[in-house]
Amino acid sequence: MCTTSWLSTIVEIVTSIFSKPVHLHKIGVEVKAIQTKLENISRSLPAYQIPGDGAGPSSVSNMQQQLRRAFSHVEEEDVVSLEVSTNDVLSS
Repeated sequence: MCTTSWLSTIVEIVTSIFSKPVHLHKIGVEVKAIQTKLENISRSLPAYQIPGDGAGPSSVSNMQQQLRRAFSHVEEEDVVSLEVSTNDVLSS
């Protein structure tokens, strides 16, 4: 039993040594594709009349904050309060 465990451990190590570079290459290719898509999106911002001030991710973050604040006065009708839930449980 000990020999089988030892042998399987060696097989796992050897397998990971040979498969790791392949996985890293695939991940690198995917990252490059994502970077290319982001570059294309940033180049197309003016076409959609979206200001691209070149500030990078911080400008996206600022835009998200502005959009969140734009509708902060809208109340959701489907919000369940804790008080109502507590009363329902206590009355049962």
